[in-house]
Amino acid sequence: MSGKPTFKRVLNTLVDTIPTYAAGAGIIAITLTILFIVFTRNLGIRIPGLLSLSQIIGVWVIFILVASVAKEQRHIQIGFFTDRLPEPLDRIHELAIVVLKLVAALIFLYSAILATNAGLGSTVSGLGIPTAVMTAAAVVGFGLLVVIYVLQAMESVGIITNVTTEGEA
Repeated sequence: MSGKPTFKRVLNTLVDTIPTYAAGAGIIAITLTILFIVFTRNLGIRIPGLLSLSQIIGVWVIFILVASVAKEQRHIQIGFFTDRLPEPLDRIHELAIVVLKLVAALIFLYSAILATNAGLGSTVSGLGIPTAVMTAAAVVGFGLLVVIYVLQAMESVGIITNVTTEGEA
């Protein structure tokens, strides 16, 4: 195994390592924000916008983790019947599922872009930041899903190999 960056290593960095660390940092930030809210309220100090800030961070964490879970294929799957399909039908079924997931992710991505654009004109109460900061999390999350599903479709038809597992082949 050489130290040269490969497409697979770059992919793993993009949709595995960075989102995992970002989500971990977000969870820590939410915890600290909530603890700070409790601490300051017990002192009789009220800082506006802290609850909204923790909610925004929570939304970002959720959408980032959705993409990570999809990459690792750790989502709920129903395989009782599909596991029994003969080989040619199984490949067609697998590709159809990936295409369906890709189309859904593209629709959600488009909706998230529209929501982000609409949120540019309003602000989050107490923080004064654009509402688009919250909806942009969906753009990032669904954007990562689109990348993952495109790569899975390419793997399914044999253009590339081994994009959804860890380590080098």
